[in-house]
Parts: sequence; structure tokens; C-alpha cells
Amino acid sequence: MQFILFALPWPITILIITIVVTAVLVYCRKVYHKRLKPENIRRSHDVSAAVYAILGVLYGIVLGLITIQSQERWIDLRDIREKEASAIVSIGQISKTLSEASSKSISHATAKYALEVARTEWDDDRTMSPEASKAFQGVMNSVFNMESTVDRDLLASQTILQLMSNLMEIRVERLNLIQEHVGTLLWVILVFGGLVMTFFLLLFAPEDNRTHTTMIGIVACIVSSVLFLIFAYEHATDGPLQISGEAYTRAAMMIMDK
Repeated sequence: MQFILFALPWPITILIITIVVTAVLVYCRKVYHKRLKPENIRRSHDVSAAVYAILGVLYGIVLGLITIQSQERWIDLRDIREKEASAIVSIGQISKTLSEASSKSISHATAKYALEVARTEWDDDRTMSPEASKAFQGVMNSVFNMESTVDRDLLASQTILQLMSNLMEIRVERLNLIQEHVGTLLWVILVFGGLVMTFFLLLFAPEDNRTHTTMIGIVACIVSSVLFLIFAYEHATDGPLQISGEAYTRAAMMIMDK
């Protein structure tokens, strides 16, 4: 689904959805108005307008809440990426104050882990890749096996152990956050509500069909734009609102840079 929606630039995608929905509704309007004369429809405009306003408020509240929830998840995922990359760099850089063997082991392990996360795990559709998990285990092994020969090494070791603990917590938080999505039931409610809001316009019959078509197009464009925004927030690692995994690649380069 995301490949289809993200294959084109987002303005073109929204425009296509709007045109398709508007065209379907215009056709339905012709069929509906043949069966029920526009004059008869206009007699119930007052009632239809009141009901449409109530439905619009209810649907707008649901749409707004889901949008805020998806945006907060997107922001949290972006912040977690920065925190995890920073922790990786900190461990790798501080390890350079240790003995040559420990420094080489930890630097190599942290750089490898950062690259594996960027290559195999930074994807909404995946939770925990075997490659990244193995690389993370390698970081743990190298940290817990590091040597402390002088007081300076002891201080660095304690700092690295604390950072390692933070990195473990951040990794778990990221993997849990990636699995949080708008559920199927909510998507059904959102899409069904959007269809109701657009198809409800068939209960109106302005004398000028062009005005009616414009109304349909505006509602279809607004609804499809917000739904597309929620979908883009939900797929944070690709699409127009992509959170790139380049932070992990840069972290690996900073660690290996001598």
C-alpha cells in the first residue's frame, strides 16, 4: 500500500485521489438525481445541513486526535534515533581512552551495530533484525570484557557501562515504538467516516452543478490530505515525512574516524 501511495510526489497523489473521488461522486449524483428530483432534495436542505454539521464535528475530532497521536509517535521516533546514535558515538569515543585492545574491540563493535541498524533494522515494517541483534550482543560483550588498568580507565569504564545501560533502554524503547501503529479498526473508522462525509454531499442539490462539484472536490481534498498525512506519519522511515537512518551511519563514521 505504501509503495503505491509514495510512488509519486505527495501533491500528485492527493490530487489523483481527489479527482477519482470527485468523479465517482459526480457520477453518483447524476444517478441519484435521476431517481429523486433536485427540487425534492432541496426541501430537506435544512435538516441535511444540520446533520452534516454534527457529523463533520464528530469526524473532525476523531481525525484530529488520530493525527496528533501519529505525529507524537513520529516525533518520539525521531528523538529516539538521535538519542541512540548519540549513545553509540559516546561509547565509541570514550572507549578510545582505554587500552588499545579494549578500544579497538568496542569501537569496532559499536560501529558495526550502528551500520547494522541503518542497514537492516531502520524500517517500520521490521521489529528486530537478527543482524542488528547479533551486532548489539557484540557491543555488550566488548563492553563487559573491557580492561581497566589505571584510575583513568576505571572512570571511563564506569561511564561506558552507564551509557551501555542507557543504550539498551533506548533500543528497547525504539523497537516497541516501531510496533505501535494506528490499528485496523481505527483505519476502517477513518476511511468510512471520510466516505460518509463526501457521499453525504449527495443530499444537497444546489442549482449550479459546478458549485456542487467544487464542494465535493474541496471536501474530498481535505479528507484525503489528512488521511495521507496520518499514513505518512505512520510510515516514518519512508515517504514524504521520512526519518532517515543516516544518523546511525554518521555515528559509525565518527567512531571509526581517527
